[in-house]
Amino acid sequence: MSGPVYVRRQFFYNYPYSTHHFYETTLPSLKRSLSLTLQHFFPLAGNLLCPPKPHKPFISCSADDSVTFTIIESAADFNHLSANHPKSLKEYNHLVAKLTYTMVDDDIEVNLEGQTHWSSQTSERVNGDEDYVKATIVFSRDDIEKLKRQALNEWKKNDEFINAPQYLSKFVVTCAFVWACLVKTRCRNGDDHQEESDHVKEEYFRFAADCRDRLEYPIPATYFGNCLTRCHAMLKRKDIKGEGGFLNAVRAIERAITDMKVEPFEGAENWKASFKKMFVLGSTVLVTGSPKFTVYETDFGFGRPLKVEMAHSFKCMSLAESGDMEGGLEFGLIFRSREFEYFISVIEQGLQAAKS
Repeated sequence: MSGPVYVRRQFFYNYPYSTHHFYETTLPSLKRSLSLTLQHFFPLAGNLLCPPKPHKPFISCSADDSVTFTIIESAADFNHLSANHPKSLKEYNHLVAKLTYTMVDDDIEVNLEGQTHWSSQTSERVNGDEDYVKATIVFSRDDIEKLKRQALNEWKKNDEFINAPQYLSKFVVTCAFVWACLVKTRCRNGDDHQEESDHVKEEYFRFAADCRDRLEYPIPATYFGNCLTRCHAMLKRKDIKGEGGFLNAVRAIERAITDMKVEPFEGAENWKASFKKMFVLGSTVLVTGSPKFTVYETDFGFGRPLKVEMAHSFKCMSLAESGDMEGGLEFGLIFRSREFEYFISVIEQGLQAAKS
């Protein structure tokens, strides 16, 4: 029901040379770079072994470990696949690393095998599900500042300056705006049953937060890796769909972040149960990625990527800094094909309201 959530990025680079040049010059360099990298991060090529309890799983590494590096050449429209407009998910299937996993116990999911796919100016169209499309929504710095002003002004007006923060981050306001617009799109009023459901159903917004500077003990400066905690905001569907839904979403996400800063791992023992509860009682949106990763600065010798995508499920939205607008953000979203135009109209109406 909850399923694994993997981060699988797709980098699109404008490669101006021939296929022959790629195989003779670029490919050996990429393989050499990957080999050198694995010498420093050798557990990535190791094997996770899971002995019977009470022994704990461990990673076994040896000089013979390796990873698979796959090259695909095709003739799809590179400019089409790397654009922001909606594309059928079937057009991305061949670009997504095929990962398998297994459950070693009730709490641990393990990747068994993965493939790294290289995509340059050539790609391949593969049949798939036509009912879903993926698109990128970009917010400029100006859009974000207007959303901040709108949220702060409404918060202060409604609370008469009580508990209103002096500052809201662009993560909070943009995520709240997109979350509210998604719920309004996917849960449009259709009948009396829908309206009745809105009073009962809950909407959840989940994201990870870096907490390495918020622990009771210092983390060594040489530590290289994650130190994440889970955060979530919850609203009744009626409260995010109705008037004031954007502000309600802002408050909920801001409160989740404030609580995390006080106690990063509060309720960690119940995370698994609470995650399942979210899918039973309502709908969940999960954030993958972060603008702090600066993915558009990833240079393998071809310059900046033209586009960075993330492969994820219908319940996720990817987040990154804008590749075109300084200070902007871009959100990768998946829609049922009939939903996209309505979502765009909701976004435009919301941005127009922020300007007034």
